[in-house]
Amino acid sequence: MEPTPMTVQSILLTKIMANPRQPRRRFAPGSIPEMAESLKTLGQQTPAKVRPLTLEERTHHPGFEFLMIGGHRRLAGAQLAGWTALDCIVLDILPAETHLAALMDNDSEEMDWWDWDLAIEEQDKANPDLTQRALAGRLGVSLTKVNTALKITKTLSPNARALVTQNLDQAAAPKGDFVPNWNKLKAPYQINEFVLLALADLADTLAVYRALKVALELHLTEQKAQKLVEWVKSGHNPEDYGQKADTAAQDPNDPYSAYWANLPQQVKVSRGKKGYRVVMDLSPAEAVPVVYGAMSNWEHLKVLSGENHDLRYRNALHQVHQDAVPLRKKEVAEKAQAEAGRKAALEAKAAEKARKLAKRQAALQAKMEAKAQKQKPEIPASQPAPTLREPQGPEQSRRVGAAPRDDEKGEKSFLGKIGDLVEQKTGLTPQDLKAKAEGMLAKDAVQAANYQIRRGMRNILKDLF
Repeated sequence: MEPTPMTVQSILLTKIMANPRQPRRRFAPGSIPEMAESLKTLGQQTPAKVRPLTLEERTHHPGFEFLMIGGHRRLAGAQLAGWTALDCIVLDILPAETHLAALMDNDSEEMDWWDWDLAIEEQDKANPDLTQRALAGRLGVSLTKVNTALKITKTLSPNARALVTQNLDQAAAPKGDFVPNWNKLKAPYQINEFVLLALADLADTLAVYRALKVALELHLTEQKAQKLVEWVKSGHNPEDYGQKADTAAQDPNDPYSAYWANLPQQVKVSRGKKGYRVVMDLSPAEAVPVVYGAMSNWEHLKVLSGENHDLRYRNALHQVHQDAVPLRKKEVAEKAQAEAGRKAALEAKAAEKARKLAKRQAALQAKMEAKAQKQKPEIPASQPAPTLREPQGPEQSRRVGAAPRDDEKGEKSFLGKIGDLVEQKTGLTPQDLKAKAEGMLAKDAVQAANYQIRRGMRNILKDLF
């Protein structure tokens, strides 16, 4: 029995729910506006793939009837283009088969390494009986990729995964996690799979998390990440990595070198002839509490030493903290707004680029069609197409294409006389000579024929003159 062909249905966008476990979590910048422009210009070329929601899923997600399996970019593009429905193929699969079906529907070249690592981990958990080699064959990836993905994900805690995702997405991280200062970088640093693989040698999830924060802060390459791992295995704290050069540059006689080595990167202490010089790279929200906190501790030290002290700093410290908190929140909000504006500008630029490209393509297509229509030959209906016909009457026995020998009055023309003399001297007509030359297989066949013709012409001229 032949399988029933899949039918395409038009389904309202409001009834299609995006897959929260979609393996492909990131799309190229501007790809959604480009898809929306393509849908407007060319229409939907490929149907999306969905499956019906179960009764339990409909209870938890009222209003939705289908779950998107393949076509999330088309769904987002259709929503951006203002469409109300999409052409879809409804798959008859179980919820447990959804992740694999969505993974297989994605182009392997469009998914980045981090999405693949998480997808491989999920498939490994869903199929505990499969060996890594069998899992690699099922997913169509190499065994090395499977080994690498499982080794990395095994050592990453939820907080570490959030750091990696935030770094790759360049989006806001959860509270309390490290947020790279993108505004101070010429190009955002993106961690790669080889760095995580090097950090995975630490095995302990907490150690990997701490080392990962350092790798993101210092923009470590794979080789430097391996040195960081060696540093940690030798008994050092991950946060102390990279401080050695700063400490060595200080005065070796400085009694407080150990303290300066534990300071964060944005704080620099140098020793001069008259004392110490402290330079700190702080935001406005950080500057006031840090400076007043330092002064408060200074005054407390004076109290302990029996010196005269100034109570203004200590009394103002509580108020400073209260003022600094909303200022800090404002800085974080402004940073997030600036990042959102930058992304919106990139998407608008990509959409404009896609619009111009579609316009150029349409103009080029119209130009090609006009050129093809112009070059098409037009034959009037009243004029019959030219046809070849055989010579009639006495000339029927002559070769087609032979030079005329008689004019309309029956007298010999000059060309006819030349042709007769050629036949008398060589026994061959000009057409026979040409056919003979074309039929020769020798390398200089044409030259030989031309020689015969020239020889005949010389004899003719001798007779004429």
